[in-house]
Amino acid sequence: MEVASYMIDKASTITVVGSSEMPYQNTLGREVGKITMMMLLEKGVRFYMNDQVMEIKGVNGQVKEVVLKSGNVITADVLIVGIGSIPNSEYLQGTKIKMNSKNFVVVDKFMQTNVPDVFCAGDLASFPLAVAKNQLVNIGHWQMAQAQGRIAALNMLKKTTELTSVPYYWTVLLSRTIRYAGRQTDQHSGLSSCPSLYVCNWTRIREAFIDACCPRAAHKTNQSLTLPM
Repeated sequence: MEVASYMIDKASTITVVGSSEMPYQNTLGREVGKITMMMLLEKGVRFYMNDQVMEIKGVNGQVKEVVLKSGNVITADVLIVGIGSIPNSEYLQGTKIKMNSKNFVVVDKFMQTNVPDVFCAGDLASFPLAVAKNQLVNIGHWQMAQAQGRIAALNMLKKTTELTSVPYYWTVLLSRTIRYAGRQTDQHSGLSSCPSLYVCNWTRIREAFIDACCPRAAHKTNQSLTLPM
């Protein structure tokens, strides 16, 4: 989404292909995803959601077409792919250190593994998130890695300290800032009116802010995105 936003005045056409129904659906929620999608739609960006790339066709090493699972074929000169990440934990295979089914290292609220005096912090850690009732999560963001590193160091020094940091994230689309704190859940959330959009999960600690929002997008989504009573 950030790349699409940046390229609006630089490319003749821009197409976004996503595997979910809305952009940011699994991180910021459907409401924020719908608004950001409408913001880019109004700038001419095309979306193929609930879809995926099946084949890339090219000539002499230059991409020409992208074939989707739906059967749609997109003409393209440049293809940018977000492939995600996997934990670099192969070297721990066969050790006593506990990992989950996705090969992330499981730690407690002190960032300690199941092996005494062995700690793990950062993108590799699956840790109990305080604001999510200590649900084990993995958050690959520098802010959490920084906080976890500090907690791990304090506990290495026998200065018992729990991890209580709240995850936060921000980005900018079309000069509008999206700010998010907490943990996305599947619970219902609400949306207020402009000039600032505030999305909040009333049953869990989760907040997202869109500063200087798009009035037309807010108007179009007003009926489906109302505050819960």
